[in-house]
Amino acid sequence: MLLRCLPFLLAVLCVPAQAADGPPPSDWGQPAVDLMRAVPPRVLDDSVGARDSGSAESRLWIANTDFRLHDDIGFFIRRMLIQLRPLAQGTPLLLDDPKSMEARIEAGDIFVADATLGTLLNQDLRAAAAPVRNLELLTRADGQEVRGELLRKGRWRPLRMLTGIELAGPLMVALVPKRIFVDGVDVTPSLNAASIDMSEVLTLETRHMRLIGNRILVDLDGLFPPPRLDFQVRELRLADGGMDLRLGGDLAALAWPELRAPDSYMFIEGGDIKMARTILVKAYALFTSLSPRQPLLFNLYDYRRQLQYGEIRLREDGMVHIAVSPVKAPAPGRASL
Repeated sequence: MLLRCLPFLLAVLCVPAQAADGPPPSDWGQPAVDLMRAVPPRVLDDSVGARDSGSAESRLWIANTDFRLHDDIGFFIRRMLIQLRPLAQGTPLLLDDPKSMEARIEAGDIFVADATLGTLLNQDLRAAAAPVRNLELLTRADGQEVRGELLRKGRWRPLRMLTGIELAGPLMVALVPKRIFVDGVDVTPSLNAASIDMSEVLTLETRHMRLIGNRILVDLDGLFPPPRLDFQVRELRLADGGMDLRLGGDLAALAWPELRAPDSYMFIEGGDIKMARTILVKAYALFTSLSPRQPLLFNLYDYRRQLQYGEIRLREDGMVHIAVSPVKAPAPGRASL
């Protein structure tokens, strides 16, 4: 591994570790072994040069991690394998420029919270000046309630729907209203009695949402902020507070790295990655939480600050262990997509 900016790493190492606000302590536990010995020895071949590894792709293995793309937009990853690659040939992965890379999810098991999906849908509605706004999702294992506001006759009126949710394609989710309340009045019997579909009285079409008949189709492709996520949903299941999604192929079929790490980590191997002013050639890095009793929280758009308040250690063979500080995400007013 080539460290292009050793002074930066030394500066980070000299910053005292500080534990910021985060989730309450849980039973993740202190690892039983030294994390510098948690990863197998790094093996290099003749194709690895001083400036690049000759490989464009990196494999990112994730377990039990609160992964944020931006602020509260993200998901809890139980297990996942992601193939990362830069969009431009001959360049490393640039963590400071998520738009410059693509993330292909080979297999994954994740939980998407109501707050995340609500934020994404409201952004989409605002961009289209749609006649629906301020959606709030309240999901349980047996169903979902959607609250918001509906523009009717020049006034924004309270909207409440009791919906089912189902998978309508590899990248498509359908919200299926069972009962609809406008201004506190249940309009479902009137619509059913007159055989009127919702789409006959409401036009809703945005970049990612479309009302067809009595189904609101949500296109997940490109819904999340960069990097572009290439994935397919294999299974959807409602849960208290959100949705469980299984993505891509079979996790059990993967040859998972033999790590002696805590239950919560990210491990990246292969390819060249630029973090801040440092380039990791043929990356071989383990990310864990600085607070051993808390799961790893990684914020892609705020990773520099997490490194600043975390710890970085180097092994003789070039393996890097990064203990990430669970600092809060930046305030929405100071962050940009």
